[in-house]
Amino acid sequence: MSVFRSRLAPWVAAAAIIVVGIPLALLYREARRRNLPFPTYLAELVTGPEEAAAERSGATARVTTIDFLEKRAIGDPVGQTPPSITHVAIVDLDRDGRLDVLLCDASRNAIGWIRQGPDGIFRESTIATSVPAPAHIAPSDIDGDGDLDLLVAVMGTIAPNNDKIG
Repeated sequence: MSVFRSRLAPWVAAAAIIVVGIPLALLYREARRRNLPFPTYLAELVTGPEEAAAERSGATARVTTIDFLEKRAIGDPVGQTPPSITHVAIVDLDRDGRLDVLLCDASRNAIGWIRQGPDGIFRESTIATSVPAPAHIAPSDIDGDGDLDLLVAVMGTIAPNNDKIG
């Protein structure tokens, strides 16, 4: 048993040097290159340079939070008939670098575009009407001309009626 341990010990030591020693040496070298004490450099790696600098100076770091659950109305207000939104797609339709909203409204039989302006205000417009109960919208460059085309899946009639269809 001791013969096995004596043969295995150099390999375990070599593996420990490779796995731990080399990355640690590289981190130490980078800290020296930046003229930072090693613990300070490690703190910057973990928290980021601004927070680490604030901790060293005794100041409190500025924390930026984003409230993803903030309620914010976009588009036109709801009228007398509430919409039946069957699908929503988030896409930069006009390719201006700001995300817009495409929506399928089955109660109005329309496709809507809620465009985000440079001032952060959203404006709604209708881009297609008389679409019988749009169910899904997918922006895609179908014809390869470089602009986004809209593929729309329609359901036809949603509400029960006596129309002779099918």
